[in-house]
Amino acid sequence: MANTFNANQHQTPTGTSAINNGAAKDDTVTLPGDGIIALDQILANDPGSAIYQDLELVVTGTGSVVYDPDSETFQVTGDVSSFVYTIRLANGTYSTATVTLEEEGGPGTLGSVLFEDTFSGYALNGFSADLSTNSWTGDTLVEIVADGYMGIVGPEADGYWLDTQASPGGLDISHVVNDTGQAQIEFTAAYQQFDGWVVTGALEFLWNGVVVKSITTADFAAANQFLEFSVVVDSDIDGVNTLQIRDTGTDSWVGFALDSVTVNDWIVV
Repeated sequence: MANTFNANQHQTPTGTSAINNGAAKDDTVTLPGDGIIALDQILANDPGSAIYQDLELVVTGTGSVVYDPDSETFQVTGDVSSFVYTIRLANGTYSTATVTLEEEGGPGTLGSVLFEDTFSGYALNGFSADLSTNSWTGDTLVEIVADGYMGIVGPEADGYWLDTQASPGGLDISHVVNDTGQAQIEFTAAYQQFDGWVVTGALEFLWNGVVVKSITTADFAAANQFLEFSVVVDSDIDGVNTLQIRDTGTDSWVGFALDSVTVNDWIVV
């Protein structure tokens, strides 16, 4: 039998009762590598009459959470630590709960550095550099820019950062990383904006062919400001892994600014 609602109920989704009535239960969810969470997983501990309300989600963090009603899933992008959702019960009352996100792999600590590139020390011809000299493969002819270019100041003084659009053409590079168990990928990036140029698409990080982290301009409060991102990944049992970085935006002269990328061993505690 379909759920029915009390037409005389005057409660609103944003009212105090919705926040405090406790019908919807908080969740702690391990965020998978693709960032997709099923609605059923969120509603599993809520009352059986609960109907999810497709309202604006309250997100904590620098990323976004988007609900897809067709697949009944949430897509989490960027660094999101939690989000608040709303349900409505058969008696017409609303209730909210918080979903706290944990990185896949559970609690752990950083171990030794397995791979790192700060994009400093490459031989430059103007802005052009060849990343193959540091064992990158793929489209390794890229643009490396000195800190302070067009007023964009990186987190490291007098350093360099990688422009993910090679004037034009999106970045697509790979590097072998030796590890078993788990690893943490950490990177520092911004998106460029000047002279009317607009960054499109996403900057994706793939681990053994699977997208494990994807950022867009929506993950930043403003252009030309660097933020740190990280994700814990499962390494191949044979110990040979491939880190791939690609820019999916339309070919342009301005992309994301990638200041550094580091892969550390991840030790579960």
